Amino acid sequence: MKCAVALTFLALGLLGLASAAWADSFAFSTFDVPGASITEAFGVNDAEQIVGRYSGADTVTHGFLYTNSTFTPVNVPGAGDTHAKGINDVAQIVGSFSGFSMTASFIYDGGNFTIINMPGSLATSATGINNSGQVVGTLGDGRSFLYTNGTFTSFYVPNATGTAAFDINDSGQIVGGFVDANGHGHGFLDTGGMFTILDIPGITDLEATGINDTGQIVGWFFDTGGSHSFLYFNGAYTTFDLPGAYHTEAFGINNAGQIVGRYTTSQNLQYRGFLATPVPEPASFWMLAFVGVLGVLILGTASQAGIR
Repeated sequence: MKCAVALTFLALGLLGLASAAWADSFAFSTFDVPGASITEAFGVNDAEQIVGRYSGADTVTHGFLYTNSTFTPVNVPGAGDTHAKGINDVAQIVGSFSGFSMTASFIYDGGNFTIINMPGSLATSATGINNSGQVVGTLGDGRSFLYTNGTFTSFYVPNATGTAAFDINDSGQIVGGFVDANGHGHGFLDTGGMFTILDIPGITDLEATGINDTGQIVGWFFDTGGSHSFLYFNGAYTTFDLPGAYHTEAFGINNAGQIVGRYTTSQNLQYRGFLATPVPEPASFWMLAFVGVLGVLILGTASQAGIR
């Protein structure tokens, strides 16, 4: 029995190594809310449901849910602008809205809005939600917040002049960005109050904006050539751009490694949304096929030998 289990885990372990090499390039698809002048995507769940915001002729910003090529508006009743920023796997959506002399946040669940606002704050902007319903976001005074079971906890990166939390995974890991005393932007990973600084060598302005349950982190950075996106995993950065884009800014990632964000082909900031889906490199494909055959042979040999 122990031998069979060991062989099974060996096969699965090799399969995991092959899968880790899978996301070396992306296939991009782009989209616009019909009639909108600007479309921005911020969050995506494992069912490939995408949330974001758009604006059009009425100059008002609206939230949206994009599912199976269909856009559904997400607007807080009576509010001015609505921004949909994050979505979890049960389709709970978080974001913020302006109006009533304040900026507050919402949780949208099954057609119902629940308003949340940090006591004493005139600006509470929710940006991410995990499958446990924990919400993260930013406050108007330069701090960030974690909202759990109706309770707000504020936090900041030590020695930062401003901290912005953008996303949270099911392990409670939080990613975001902060500004240092010199005015430079950096990304961060907060694991139980322990902060890891995320920086690409030679880059002085960077934000980490999304994290999935495997610990893959996405974000974007700025240089003289515009904005560019990155994927960070196991200590390594992979940078990428949508072909032909001047700005490519990634904001969300699901557990399949699909990434959403916004892009523009010029400096005019007329953003459109994008979805980047990982595709295998040829070497990764053949490695995956080899491991699959190897796993069958290992398990078949174990069965013939009577190992149970």
